Amino acid sequence: MTPEEISVLIHTVHPDQRLAEKARWFQRQPGIRWLEPPARRAESAGLAAVPGAFPSGPGETPSGPGELKITRSGVFLTVSGESLYFHPSMALLRLLNIGRGEPDRFLEACGLRTGDSLFDATLGLGSDALVGAWAVGSTGSVRAVERSGILAALVGDGLNDLRRTTAGMGKNPEKERAWDRLREAAGRIEVLWGDHLEVLRNMPDRAVDVVYFDPMFRHTRSRSAAIQPLQRWAEKEPLSRESVREACRAARKRVVMKERKGSPEFDRLGFEVFSGGRYSSVDFGIVDLR
Repeated sequence: MTPEEISVLIHTVHPDQRLAEKARWFQRQPGIRWLEPPARRAESAGLAAVPGAFPSGPGETPSGPGELKITRSGVFLTVSGESLYFHPSMALLRLLNIGRGEPDRFLEACGLRTGDSLFDATLGLGSDALVGAWAVGSTGSVRAVERSGILAALVGDGLNDLRRTTAGMGKNPEKERAWDRLREAAGRIEVLWGDHLEVLRNMPDRAVDVVYFDPMFRHTRSRSAAIQPLQRWAEKEPLSRESVREACRAARKRVVMKERKGSPEFDRLGFEVFSGGRYSSVDFGIVDLR
């Protein structure tokens, strides 16, 4: 089932050539329909009809229109007073920890190697996709699908900026190396808007090495300002058995799911539990296909 298209407004603050091009980029993204604002409001507030998408599919949706604000310091999606934005800080921290020799349970669960292909069926804000893209290296690839058109566009824009950025971490060589790896990883991610089940159905058998699901945002308890608003756009329905069956057909090595520790979803969907760590609130489920 194709996700429905709903609209938002774009507000470009102090527009210049770069911001105007960014607004045009958003206008070209799928999962979008135009929302025409009242002419006076558009003239007085600098608002323009621009594509976007509210949450699609099952679950609650925001009651009022949202606004995508494009500024020189970033792009922010606001609805009902809450803002959502892309920032790679969590992925950066994870790459720093990996560089220090600390394990990353997501990578261990997925078993990703250089040259592998990863299909991330639930992109969200892209942290796992970025870490996975680093792990597969320059000869690997990551495709990531997001059912919410506005989330897909927001993260796609953030990855584009991350690829182009020259900002580093100053005199900290360790952070500079991690930042460089993050920039390279961003260039390996292809962001898709759509329903992961439909995408999986259209994949050939054994098309990718690993398929990954993270349906956790439908019940996240995170207090992060960047995470809580995500629940408005996140998929609310539990992962379906059909999605897991299609993933097992399309994957060569593994199908992996992240869920809260002790979740009955592991048994319901046929995953073997791989511990996320003693102090972690999450575990991973694995279906090993080899």
